[in-house]
Amino acid sequence: MSVRRWCNLLVLLFACVFPAAALGANPPDRGTPRRAWEGFQARAEAGDFEGAAQFLDLRALGATTKTKGPDLARKLHSVLAQELVVDPATLSDDPDGDPTDGPQTDLVGTIELDGEPSAIALARTREGGNITWLFSKTTVGAVPALYAVHGANWLGDSLPAFLSRTTFLGMAAWQWVGLALAVVAAYGLGLAVSAVLLGALRLFLRSRREAVVSLLLDETRSPLRFGLGSLVFAVLVRTLELPASAMRAADPAIDGLLVVASAWLLARLVHVGATALEGAAAEDTADDLRTRGMRTQVALLRRIATVLLWIVASGAVLMQFELVRSVGTSLLASAGLAGIVLGLAAQKTLGGVFAGIHMAIAQPIRIGDAVVVEGHFGVIEQIKLTHVLVKLWDDRRLVVPTSRFLEQPFENWTRVGQELKGEVVIPVDFTAPVEAVREELERLCKASAFWDERLARLIVVDTTERSMTLRATVSAANHDKLWDLRAEVREGLLRFLREKDGGAHLPKVREARVGDP
Repeated sequence: MSVRRWCNLLVLLFACVFPAAALGANPPDRGTPRRAWEGFQARAEAGDFEGAAQFLDLRALGATTKTKGPDLARKLHSVLAQELVVDPATLSDDPDGDPTDGPQTDLVGTIELDGEPSAIALARTREGGNITWLFSKTTVGAVPALYAVHGANWLGDSLPAFLSRTTFLGMAAWQWVGLALAVVAAYGLGLAVSAVLLGALRLFLRSRREAVVSLLLDETRSPLRFGLGSLVFAVLVRTLELPASAMRAADPAIDGLLVVASAWLLARLVHVGATALEGAAAEDTADDLRTRGMRTQVALLRRIATVLLWIVASGAVLMQFELVRSVGTSLLASAGLAGIVLGLAAQKTLGGVFAGIHMAIAQPIRIGDAVVVEGHFGVIEQIKLTHVLVKLWDDRRLVVPTSRFLEQPFENWTRVGQELKGEVVIPVDFTAPVEAVREELERLCKASAFWDERLARLIVVDTTERSMTLRATVSAANHDKLWDLRAEVREGLLRFLREKDGGAHLPKVREARVGDP
């Protein structure tokens, strides 16, 4: 490597390690408002406030320029970092400035002072016959008052100079350290404060139902910690005097965290309330239909409330960010067409959701209902927004779309009540003693633990050229007992016919020969 390249590398390293010295080695470029702003910012962020003072109009200070200039530059940089976000591209790069801001003046922005806007402006002056742009005398004169209101607090003023030097993304080293400490402190205080609040809540609710109280404390612990930690972090961040650009990014993020924490906590409270209602309904065994109806409504409404809650929370979080709001505004013009397209694309999905809402209101089925759907007999186990889970007799689960129960017929054996009637059909010979079989049916029902004493009847319902058909109709308190009762009756009647007269009354085939007398 040549000597020249070595020298260039050393100069580059020196500029990186000692940026203030590197900047001070070059004369300030103050030929346009934009260059004056960029030069001031570059030197102030590097900690070279003596160099930054060269961009201030200090002529009114007279002999105290050398002593007050760097201090005024430091205070002005602190105020600008706290209160203004300026895009240098918006400033004029013309030596004559922006004519819309007035002659020989370029307005950077305004900062509120005593309820009135205070202008931050660059003014054109002449030094040695050259045109230069400096922060105006009015702006420089207002710096002490602006700093008293918007400048660094006691923490920023008491730190060493090297910690106040801008390091990355416009933030000083002590602010990055403060952010890390704020995260740790927020986590610790969130744990501590939530533990205290939950402990106090446990003492306050100690006389309530223990199961519900335990569920409430367990479900709300995590969202409460997260929310309190986010709140503590939001308070601590305000003490770090972050630049306005950083706060523009931090404020929406913090607000989003608080929205998420609130939605999380509300979702858990909805879950606790629904669980408590389901538990109370399960204890009410006097009215089984009312209990199952309440459980169905609670289960569906809980899911609907949770989904709507998170949709609203997601929208609130996204609306915190300017980029999303701008995109949303630009899309409003095509919202009609987009709505039609999305509606067609999500027709089935939305139909399933609305079917779930309809199911919660109309209740054609309820949790625990015995149904026959798609040719399968089963019991409604779960009802969700988009599908229903049916438990079959062999412990398989049949997943049926919710809309199926609204659009197509199905059998609901327990819609009005649990009591059911069932039949047992038995073919017998024409010689079978119907009255004796009827008496046997009554005896079997009275001896069964599954009969509810409402109905036990036997009639002849059909005949063919070879036999007649008996139908025994019996009743039971629910579908499970009815199944067992029908099995007992079927076995008992077959046994009776088999033993009666040696089985002569069971179906038989008769033959007749042609020519027989």
